[in-house]
Amino acid sequence: MAKFTLDTDDFDEPDFLLIGISSHAKSYRICWSLNQVMGTHLTKADFNIEITNTRKKTQSVFEVYNFEDEDLRIHYFLISNKNRDGYLLPEFKHADYFMMLKENINIDLNSVIEQVKMSDQVLTAFTIAPDDIKSKENLLF
Repeated sequence: MAKFTLDTDDFDEPDFLLIGISSHAKSYRICWSLNQVMGTHLTKADFNIEITNTRKKTQSVFEVYNFEDEDLRIHYFLISNKNRDGYLLPEFKHADYFMMLKENINIDLNSVIEQVKMSDQVLTAFTIAPDDIKSKENLLF
């Protein structure tokens, strides 16, 4: 059986920004609330993130919502961190969701975090430094 390894040298320069979000709300409710306060239109993506645990022989599926702001050239993704089988990024168990921003990442991340915090469904939001992510391969999609 062939064994494949992932070369993580490609992760030296992050091409995304990541915000951790703590919330007790279901994903559809947090999307609705974020759409109201941020002026986005997050909708269920055509794909989910699927992680295979070879030890337990299980497949974990994590929901993804997305929105592309064509004017600012920013692609927003809201990704669930928890499901019944575990965590997408186990090192951030206190985060229920992640908001990933791709493409034009030269924006003021603090202002985005402040907008996220304005949602009545969000308990807190915080920056996650790419260097702190141990399981970056789970964010490849």
